[in-house]
Amino acid sequence: MKKLLVCLLVAALLISVLSACASGGASDLDDYRALMGEMGALREYRFTGDVTIALGDAFQEASLFDFVPSEEGEALSMRFAVAGSVSHTHREMVVSYTTETADGESLDVDMILGDGVMYIGLVSVLEQALRPMLEGLRRDVTNFDVRDILGDHTHLMIPYEGEFEDMLLAPAEFSGMTNLEPFLTRDGGRFTITLEGEDVTLAADEIGAVLEQFTPQGSSAESESGDMLGDVARKLTEADLEDARMLVIVSRSEAAFYQTIELQVPNFLDMLVNFTFTMDSIASVGTPQHALWEEAFTALLLAVDFAELFPETHEIGETSGLEDEVPVEEDLYTLDLLNPALVEGTLLELESLGEGEEANTVAVIGGASVTVGEFHITVDADAIGMIYTVLEGLTAVETVLLAVATDRAGTFLSDSEITVSVLRTNEAHTMAAMAVAEETGAGITRVYIYLAQSIDERSVLRLELSFYLDFFTEEDHEIVTELSQQFGINLRAYITGLLSELYLAD
Repeated sequence: MKKLLVCLLVAALLISVLSACASGGASDLDDYRALMGEMGALREYRFTGDVTIALGDAFQEASLFDFVPSEEGEALSMRFAVAGSVSHTHREMVVSYTTETADGESLDVDMILGDGVMYIGLVSVLEQALRPMLEGLRRDVTNFDVRDILGDHTHLMIPYEGEFEDMLLAPAEFSGMTNLEPFLTRDGGRFTITLEGEDVTLAADEIGAVLEQFTPQGSSAESESGDMLGDVARKLTEADLEDARMLVIVSRSEAAFYQTIELQVPNFLDMLVNFTFTMDSIASVGTPQHALWEEAFTALLLAVDFAELFPETHEIGETSGLEDEVPVEEDLYTLDLLNPALVEGTLLELESLGEGEEANTVAVIGGASVTVGEFHITVDADAIGMIYTVLEGLTAVETVLLAVATDRAGTFLSDSEITVSVLRTNEAHTMAAMAVAEETGAGITRVYIYLAQSIDERSVLRLELSFYLDFFTEEDHEIVTELSQQFGINLRAYITGLLSELYLAD
């Protein structure tokens, strides 16, 4: 009997020990999910985030973005930082974004997010966009203040269609992964998920979501850094993950939650992300009182008298040296940008430019994103862009030269191979056409065609066309053909001619 009791006691002890071990593992997972649930349930909090990221050769080859070339075998590195606050009570997010590249270039963007609309701070954005362009035009910007252009206006309003909650910067959730328990370890209140090799793909969507939070979100205000990173989740699943490793570390200290994500994929992606979310009472910042919709902002810029701000700027278009560099041929006999007659089945649409008796119609690409202002129309059709602008006090030739000089300073990349066509005009200089081909250091090919036609004695209509040839579809080729027919000028001849020169130069 005594022996039986001893055996039963030993068995009971073993069962209790094994039960404790089993329940301990489940407890770690439950505690981790509870911690993630607390982070996800935050309603009023401040946040800071920082990511350093290096993109290897394999990532850059998988991207369509025009990367700044790096030395062979050297990763392209950059840093993103965010700081701000979220209030579900006031349905507001206030955030400042900073982007820095390894060569020292930086971009700062301030944003307020409300229901259905975001407000982008204009002062810093316009300052960072205009100052380099003006310096490139050799303007003295010592006393330049962008508020001289903006006046009391402080923000640009961008609508969005998503849910407010989906647009917020919030903790990354890694608790939904299938069978998380084998990858989870615990050290007190610190939880770590470790993924290696192909298992990294289990968190691919979460990694993509994390990186998206470091770029300003918006339908028409998407930053190039977001385009540059692209669909990280898809690229990651297609990468060589044999030696990949990922850590997700989560902890809490009183009112603050901490989240660290480390990812190393050799020759592809190396990143370190740190988040801090702190519970706090957040006061409402309210709606900016001096904000502009995109159309009004564009009209404001077009109305700026740069000749008054910089008396010598206007002369750049005439004395930039382009007249001496560019051969001029007076053999342009037809060019018709105004009031086209469209036929049935066309890929183009009509858009009105101007008001009242001075209104004219112009051709735009059907189904494209079109923004119409009092003196301009912009058209974004992915691989093709169009900008119509009405200018006064210049000839058609001068307006084309001014556009090329401006693009030289602010659009063409410094490492690009540039080929310029002759400038074609007529004897009276009431019409003009010119083209520029650009092959970037990353091998992206773009062609710009500049057309101008006098409307009357004082006004000129200029059309700037941009073609991203690497992304052309069959329909884009058809659009080029239709535009050529409407304008009475062979646009394709410019493209093929310039490309032939470009490739011969290589």
